[in-house]
Amino acid sequence: MAIIPGQTQKRLALFSAVLLGSTLCPTLSTFLGGTASPAIISTLGNMVSSVFGGLVANDMGELAKRLETKDTSNHDLAKATGEAICLVIRNLAQLNEIDKTTQKSLIKLAETTEKEWLNISKRQNYSNVALNISDGELVCLMSAKASDFAKATALTEDIWKEIVRTLNNLAKTNLTDDWILKLAFQLHHTFPQGFREILKVDAASGGKAYAAMSLSLMGEIAALSAERGKFSSEQIDQLKKISEQANQNLESEYKNIFCQMMAQIESGFNLALESAKQEIICEIKSGFQNTEQKLDKIYLVTNQILHSLHKENISNNLQKISHELKYDDSNFLQQNSEYFLQEKDIADILIARNLPGLFERLLELKGLSISEKYTLRWLYAVGGQSIVYLAEKNNGDLVIVKIPYLDYHRPAYISIDQINKSRRYLTQEAELLKKLNYMGLPNFTDLIYTYNPLHADYRDQAMVNREPFLVMEFISGVNLLKFGRYLHNQSSIDYGRLERIVWKTLSEITDFCITLSKAGYLYSDINPLNFIWASNFSLIRILDAGSLIPLNPDSHITPPFTESYIPVEYFNAYDRGQRMYPNSQYVMYALGKMLWEILTNKQPYPGENPNLSEPAFQQYSTEIKTTIIHLIQNKYSDFTVLKKTIKSFLVEN
Repeated sequence: MAIIPGQTQKRLALFSAVLLGSTLCPTLSTFLGGTASPAIISTLGNMVSSVFGGLVANDMGELAKRLETKDTSNHDLAKATGEAICLVIRNLAQLNEIDKTTQKSLIKLAETTEKEWLNISKRQNYSNVALNISDGELVCLMSAKASDFAKATALTEDIWKEIVRTLNNLAKTNLTDDWILKLAFQLHHTFPQGFREILKVDAASGGKAYAAMSLSLMGEIAALSAERGKFSSEQIDQLKKISEQANQNLESEYKNIFCQMMAQIESGFNLALESAKQEIICEIKSGFQNTEQKLDKIYLVTNQILHSLHKENISNNLQKISHELKYDDSNFLQQNSEYFLQEKDIADILIARNLPGLFERLLELKGLSISEKYTLRWLYAVGGQSIVYLAEKNNGDLVIVKIPYLDYHRPAYISIDQINKSRRYLTQEAELLKKLNYMGLPNFTDLIYTYNPLHADYRDQAMVNREPFLVMEFISGVNLLKFGRYLHNQSSIDYGRLERIVWKTLSEITDFCITLSKAGYLYSDINPLNFIWASNFSLIRILDAGSLIPLNPDSHITPPFTESYIPVEYFNAYDRGQRMYPNSQYVMYALGKMLWEILTNKQPYPGENPNLSEPAFQQYSTEIKTTIIHLIQNKYSDFTVLKKTIKSFLVEN
């Protein structure tokens, strides 16, 4: 009898098989080299990735069943899975910032996982289990680079919550719900890296534990790929013979090849673990249990307000929210510990963008006084056109300060032309903030030309002393992505509440785009990080004016964008180096994809349309689904048509 009800352990076992296969699949030609004929190696090497992708999408159960028949004695796949879960939990338990009681509970939880996982993951029939791994996710899983593999996640947070609760009950550790949610979140993000780390550690010690399992799977991938590729029976027999020889003689060259290949593959575990630790440390310092209680209080108030929306009079009721929804701790989502965490995230992002060294240079500006009026305190964001700091006024109030983006860590590559161009971007944004200060954008505060020490070592004083510092309102609150994830992480997801929030978001952004269009502009970078629920939840605010571009095409402007949200044809054009200027349909597509993400809690992928058959998407009303589908399919000619449609749907219901 299975300890975990339903299909949870089936999905995790199957995911582990996919994870192992995706790690080894790209190395298959190396594994066969010198043993199979060159013709087989060439043909198989060209088709194996696509065949493996097809197995994951349609028939991974076949591969899992084949592996299981070769895993009857040691249950190596299940052992590796349990060790990976244990590795993540045990490393998190080492944090000194965790109280001793919780620390002991986490250590006991890790020990229980190691001892009991074989019982938890009883052998299953995989034939009716689907994983829904997208092509984009499979690309991440098959990457040998830590920077790409770091994007890989495992299953869903809900599945991990079920697993952690089962382990918690078995170990009798009595972890709080906060810690169960936290572990589920971290396992969702770090299990793939932990699993690959287990394989790497084993390979480094000679492959005693998992070489046999890995070689078996590689042989089965080769055989299945050959069968799907309609190889001759003689060629298939040759591949099977290679696989059998590899497994019969684990001291053979095959095992050495496996260990050498694993040494070249990066797990990314240390990077993922450090990120997880920093996040937990910051939550502990800010008291995440207290924050959860505050969020719950706001959540209830939000629900009451949103339920009061009468659909026939949507505009009047939306205006009421600013008056009715107040909170006495408006800065609860922006405590200092979170700024430290945000800096850590920025460091990881810059490394992923292949900009090592820039983060340290940017930290040098912390503490800099601007005209004796503002002091830079925290690095807040790094975009494509500007660098954002959180600064303190003399009275203690917080403001945002922007400087132009440049590769300050590589001054030899910065030309005078680049400096002037980046400064123009910033001054243009300042002008836009002054001009459009009534539209939900941050209020313009100041534009100061003064000394930037990042230029001091390689430019003359005239250039160093004329850096523009744009000062604007700091909008305290939480971005749409974070707020949406919070709602999805509740023990019971209220889809009706999520839909009402999306209706409100859609309505306000539509109004914003209509007003913007009348002023001759459009917003080119629609993504959930650029829209903020103000901390009093009165309205949606826009992060900055850096993504505003003229409505009429301008060949001198490179529009800011986030590639995961732009239309497929734009992504493909940009990927080929072609220019395409955004229009209203471009913005509406991005809006639809963003709202799909909020409703489903699924990551959208660059160059792909969202999956409109996603099961979570089916939980919502026909009206909201139709609206989002039409946004993505370019069914609205402009935002005024969209606004009329929104009103008609709300009135009908």
